Amino acid sequence: MPDIPAPWEAARDLRWRAVRDVVLDPIAMLGTVVVAWALVRSGAVGHEAAVLLFAAFAIRTGDELLFTRPDGELLRVHPLGLTGFLKVRLAELGWWLHPPRVLLAACVGAGYGFWFGIAAWALGGYGRSFGLWGAIHTRRASGRHGGWVWLPGAAAVVLQHADVGAEAVLLGAAGVVLTFATIAPWAVEGAYLAHFDRLVSDAATAPRSRTRVLWSALRGLSLPIVDRGIRSRLVRDAVLTLRLQDPQGAILLLLAPLSCLLLVGELETLPTPAAMPWRTLTCAALGGAAVAYGTGPGIHRLRMASMPWERTSAHPGRRALASALVWALGLATLHGAATLATVALTQGGRFSGDVAGLALPVLGLEWAMAHFVVVQVFANQRGKRILGEGTLVLSLPVVAITIAVAGVLMPALIPVYFIVTAGMTAAAAARYDAVEVTW
Repeated sequence: MPDIPAPWEAARDLRWRAVRDVVLDPIAMLGTVVVAWALVRSGAVGHEAAVLLFAAFAIRTGDELLFTRPDGELLRVHPLGLTGFLKVRLAELGWWLHPPRVLLAACVGAGYGFWFGIAAWALGGYGRSFGLWGAIHTRRASGRHGGWVWLPGAAAVVLQHADVGAEAVLLGAAGVVLTFATIAPWAVEGAYLAHFDRLVSDAATAPRSRTRVLWSALRGLSLPIVDRGIRSRLVRDAVLTLRLQDPQGAILLLLAPLSCLLLVGELETLPTPAAMPWRTLTCAALGGAAVAYGTGPGIHRLRMASMPWERTSAHPGRRALASALVWALGLATLHGAATLATVALTQGGRFSGDVAGLALPVLGLEWAMAHFVVVQVFANQRGKRILGEGTLVLSLPVVAITIAVAGVLMPALIPVYFIVTAGMTAAAAARYDAVEVTW
């Protein structure tokens, strides 16, 4: 019958049902818009560096889709046709590339104007075929894929801010990427047919000792800092994040430092010195929201896989919540410290005398936002689902504005937030104990 979809089309539609809640997540969309606005305002990432970073993200994500995602094993055993698996992954990579395409357009538009930004967004559509084509050939070259693909983009970000006359080199590198990107739609299928069978077999049988080394190193570093009852849980969260098991959360954590770059621009255009605290808290709230959500729903869903193990421990709810709060508040503290360091160091230390007075408002704001997201996620979990997750888009700004106003008018009131929410925190731990395990 002509209306029956091809097998690969059915697989593509099923993959869309599996990932659409993440792809269409309202927090991710809002975060993408805010980061794009920050990139346009600050001009922190030049267009050459943006092209190289976009290419690295496409290749890295393409490698995961082709070789390491667990659902790939299920897809490959179905009769999808000779190139059906490739077509499914092309479609899926296109979905994941929509936010990076917006950021690419923001970086290009910041330097050349609106219409060049639109053109960059359109050219980003080639990223899906380039990502899979690049993933195949980087696997051929190195045997296994690693983080080295990010090095050209990182070097470009450093060189664009260094007075070393590297504009021609950066432009040439970006030109090479764009050339390969325009060739990839016609070359990716041939590369897939010629090399994929061997590469996927090598990937499936490659040793995975790096994870054990990472786990041991993180556990050793946490020994003098963290209570023994939550150490394994905390190391687990760090490993899941560093392995990009929660890609949305990892991206938000990586983008959070952009608020510091935005703060530099805001401090340069102060209308009056009295506006400095509010500008600082506004930028801290933008980055703090990324940190809070990056340590919230996504990583919590991954924790659910170990929940049956945690049920055998004493006080699982209290320990699980304590571990999640240590992880979230620790990252929030790092971002708050970076924000305060930005204030102290910008413009030759012009505002360094104000850092002591800003410490409690900035750190209190970061801690309150991270605490609120973690507690709300624990309190509203229903098995693997988190009810009312979209309401965080509305409620988190209310918390941020309230704490920021208190930080400007009367910083001593900030600790009251943690007293007022003590009951909600206890209820969240109890909810973890009571939730039904059905897997």
